[in-house]
Amino acid sequence: MTLPIGPHKHRLLKAQWERIPRLFDMTTSVLKWKLFHSPAIMLVSIPLILSIASLVLDCSPSITAELPTHAIVVYGDSRSGHLVHQAIVRSISKTEPTAVFHTGDLVNDGSSSADWATFNSIASELTESTPFYPALGNHDLPPQLFFDNFDLPNNERWYSVDVDGLHFVVLDSNFDITPGSEQHDWLETDLKEASNGFVAVVFHQPLMSTGRHGGDVGLRDILTPLFKEYDVELVINGHDHDYERSFKDGIYYVVTGGGGAPLRDQETTSPYSQVFDSAYHFCTLSVADGKVTVEAFDLDRHRIDQFTI
Repeated sequence: MTLPIGPHKHRLLKAQWERIPRLFDMTTSVLKWKLFHSPAIMLVSIPLILSIASLVLDCSPSITAELPTHAIVVYGDSRSGHLVHQAIVRSISKTEPTAVFHTGDLVNDGSSSADWATFNSIASELTESTPFYPALGNHDLPPQLFFDNFDLPNNERWYSVDVDGLHFVVLDSNFDITPGSEQHDWLETDLKEASNGFVAVVFHQPLMSTGRHGGDVGLRDILTPLFKEYDVELVINGHDHDYERSFKDGIYYVVTGGGGAPLRDQETTSPYSQVFDSAYHFCTLSVADGKVTVEAFDLDRHRIDQFTI
């Protein structure tokens, strides 16, 4: 089983990782014994393994940035990186968030009940105490278990919510959003009604990215005109397993796909890309004095980016 470090730059403390191999050996043994084929045993074994992991993965270095409290949190692409996901959830919980958004690919296989059981075992620390708003990722398909797992507004594929005076629109970028489609018509109506305040749009596939997948040009051609017309200020995506901030035509584009899936390096360059880091991380949005401050923190709770809109 591969350790989630390799050449990637998420800077977990070396001493912590030196204590990990036995934990991974135990986890691998559990998998080999096929205990996870039994849902009943799985529900008992996963929390046990993650409880031990949480003690080992106490990502609390001696010097860290001060985490904001009572902020909005966004992260994504947790997939099958369960130990990293557990560490991120523990850090997010310390911020006492007012809401949590997930940019999609919550699980590795959307049709797997076992994958959803594992996700719930890890994320329950957030989902049971905080409003939790996920977007559908391609790995979450087919979507039936996603719908069964959450109680979301509108049709649950696309919806909008207001948090701390900010308007968030969550889209399904796997589904038809071409002009004239149901989703496109709904989006335009929603943006029109919310155009007097701060608007952030959350969905899975990125419009601007220099990571492995890159920006989805077709999706960008469809959505950017609407975002410009209705003064969207922030677009938040996942899909690429990294952190990136880009800026173009008055809109910030953030990729936050460092929630546990294998990290990937930067593959291209762009004059619009301002910050890139191949790091496991989560993002916070804090509102003060009419401005929104966005920060990104890695697993050591080091700040890897900060900007204000």
